[in-house]
Amino acid sequence: SLQAHVEAIENGQVSEVKWPNEIIQTGMITMNQKTGEILAIGGGRFYDGERLFNRATDMARQPGSSAKLILTYPLAFEYLGWSTQHILYDRPIIYTGTDVVISNWDDQYRGPVSIASAIGNSLNIPAIETMGAVASEISNVEVVNYLNSIGFPNVTTDNFDLGYGIGGSVFKASPLQMAGAYSAMLNEGNYTTPHTVLRIEFNDGSEPVEPTYSSSEVISTQAAYITAMMMEQDVSGPYSNFMQTLRANYQVYAKTGTSDWGDTGLEFGIPAGSAKDKWMIAGTSEIVSAVWVGYDQAVAGQISYLDRAQINLNIPGHINNSILDFYYADKASPKSIARPE
Repeated sequence: SLQAHVEAIENGQVSEVKWPNEIIQTGMITMNQKTGEILAIGGGRFYDGERLFNRATDMARQPGSSAKLILTYPLAFEYLGWSTQHILYDRPIIYTGTDVVISNWDDQYRGPVSIASAIGNSLNIPAIETMGAVASEISNVEVVNYLNSIGFPNVTTDNFDLGYGIGGSVFKASPLQMAGAYSAMLNEGNYTTPHTVLRIEFNDGSEPVEPTYSSSEVISTQAAYITAMMMEQDVSGPYSNFMQTLRANYQVYAKTGTSDWGDTGLEFGIPAGSAKDKWMIAGTSEIVSAVWVGYDQAVAGQISYLDRAQINLNIPGHINNSILDFYYADKASPKSIARPE
């Protein structure tokens, strides 16, 4: 039933999700983070036929700020011993070896800020500084090993750099990978490879095969809990970040991410700095959904970026909200994630 609901969302049959045009695309995955079971896959709008490109599993896009709460800050909680009130400095800095100034989404700098505030306002400079501190403490090799352990096997020491800390550089991900990585943050630091096979039955009536899927601890329960609480404050806190639409009578955990075209879309008529990808990962103590919205490619003379009107529709937020409302319509509200010692 959840799979049918996801398809109804993609087909424009769910009133709360407004699609601005016929060419905007999406990809989404919903999974049970306790077991790794994939509950629903949304491969894209107008997804009809065989051998189609599945954006949920096969697409690779920059995750933007959604990388911060699977990579940057969890490792800071784990290895640097930083609390959510640790103070960072939001100030102009330059990418190492370049003359590119790193900016925040609003081109403003706020001076000293707590980690909680940096996360709630999705600031880039504190995240880059944090990624640098983590890499200095545990080495790039260990950061790469961690990323491999949460479902990013293509990350190597040759392609990793600090830009990964804000979901930039050459860091790319699918909704499947993002859902899998966030499942560990909402499951006490335990990662289970997302999967679709629950049981294999045979026509001859012989005993079914039920695969077992092992999980591995990729981060401590404590660091995962602090990360989850930062996701919860994204929803319930005093921020304007599109996640307030997820507020419910139970705890919801979320993080957004945006990547932009920079100046690479100018030849297609795309204004510099226009949004390219919008992400929102949202979940409870039981399930997590990763939703991407954007355009497949830049096409001259055709809208290929997310303008302000489209961003304000908060499509990823309404999709996640619809999935959660549908899933829990006939179930008991999920419990909050338990605080460890």
